[in-house]
Amino acid sequence: MRYIFAFTLAALAAAGETNLRPFLEAGHFHRVRALSEQRLKANPNDAEAAYALSYAKYKSGDLDGAAILAEKAVSLNNKDAEYHNLLAQLYGMQAQNATVFRQIGLARRCKKELDATLAVDPKHFEAQVTLMLFSLKAPAIVGGDRARARSIPDSIIKYDPANGYLAKIRLLQEDGRREEAADLYRKAADADPKNYRAQTSYIGYLLSQTKELDDAERRARQLIQDYPDRFDGYTFLAARLALAERWAEMDAVLQESRKRCPDNLQPFFNTARMLMRAGKELKRAEGYLNLYLSQEPEYSMPPTGYAHWLLGLVFEKEGRRPEAIAEIEKCSRMLPQFENAKKDLKRLRG
Repeated sequence: MRYIFAFTLAALAAAGETNLRPFLEAGHFHRVRALSEQRLKANPNDAEAAYALSYAKYKSGDLDGAAILAEKAVSLNNKDAEYHNLLAQLYGMQAQNATVFRQIGLARRCKKELDATLAVDPKHFEAQVTLMLFSLKAPAIVGGDRARARSIPDSIIKYDPANGYLAKIRLLQEDGRREEAADLYRKAADADPKNYRAQTSYIGYLLSQTKELDDAERRARQLIQDYPDRFDGYTFLAARLALAERWAEMDAVLQESRKRCPDNLQPFFNTARMLMRAGKELKRAEGYLNLYLSQEPEYSMPPTGYAHWLLGLVFEKEGRRPEAIAEIEKCSRMLPQFENAKKDLKRLRG
């Protein structure tokens, strides 16, 4: 059945009949890459496929390859706000690692694409937030304007309170005033119960603060009901159940996530990390990490090197020092710049 399903997807992609945006929204980037590559093979001028493949490449860390495809998508259809917005994001990220001279050019391109996005869709939230950050940080010579940056959240609140509060949170974070954002998380979530970004932000906040956990559980269950093909709800609910030591329910939620989101095992990774840190149910944590290592992680999820590191720490807590060293050595080979692994190896080798 798996091969028949893959063939069917490929055939639909070649015919240009598969809507790629739901896969993008759900974070199924491996699927997006396969489908968009098939569509571009059949039609090199498929703007939507170029955009989708650009997004997948961006999530995989290939910013230059993503920018080339996003530019192509915009050249084929300059009336789609998402195409312009993605290109703006990519120029902004490229600028962060560019030389000073190149930064100026990329900053101007970023601003141009933001303006193009908002010309098509004046209420585009991601573009509004990026413009806020751009205006806050960029020099005036390329369009920076701190007063404008601080006015953007209030302007969004007038027509979209949930996203306006989220923009305020981001501005407070940039100002180093995170503690002042606490009430805004609830305001954003309560302003629009169907706003995915607002709900995930608030649930994540509650779990990180380990407070109002019953409310976090209720919202996580609702998130799963509303978005069964997205992994966040399962990750949050499993975390809540782990904190309550409701192990059987936690296992059931994780298995449901595997059925609904088979290409994203982030809920297993996150739960294993929690169990390792708490020093509880280590055999479960070991099994979850081995499952996570059984397939290539979804783009933007923790790489396999981190899973080997966590598995090594689980083995250490179980008193299995040689196996712990072997796993953390694998992590160091995969992630040679990861300092925690270096420190843990030094400690374990004694």
